[in-house]
Amino acid sequence: MPLKWMQVVFGLGLWSSAFSAQSTMQIPEGLLVEGKMEAIFELPIHPLYTEVQLRKKLAEIPGYLCSANWRGYVGRWEIRDNQLYLVSLIKDGCARNAPLVPAQLLFDEQKYPVKAHWYSGTLSVMPTLTIEMMTQEIAPVRIYHVEQGRVTKITEGQSAP
Repeated sequence: MPLKWMQVVFGLGLWSSAFSAQSTMQIPEGLLVEGKMEAIFELPIHPLYTEVQLRKKLAEIPGYLCSANWRGYVGRWEIRDNQLYLVSLIKDGCARNAPLVPAQLLFDEQKYPVKAHWYSGTLSVMPTLTIEMMTQEIAPVRIYHVEQGRVTKITEGQSAP
């Protein structure tokens, strides 16, 4: 009887491990806020290009995917004069000398920065978490509301860390 019980427990453990997901934390997009680069959770380029379209275009540039950057690129954004700009896009965010994606590959512009007129939505910025924030299980979040690339409103909120 104990052997059968151990077989059942082992079998259930093996079965459940087949369905568990483990993932690498992804390199976030960055938003330059008051001279400081902050992580954002959204991907502002996606309304302009689907993931498949981006992969096809980025395939023209040498580089590799890494487990921390499955989307294959990292964008750096800036809000200046209430306008959202893409200031750079690099391929293979894990590489030390990651290649810059030429602006003309994705846009009509010949160089960065590119006005992000295509983006409408929110950009959520969470500051670097402190021990106090983690123990309180909430963290402040600044939300930038954007309409066709123009920041229309900034709100403050809280989010679980």
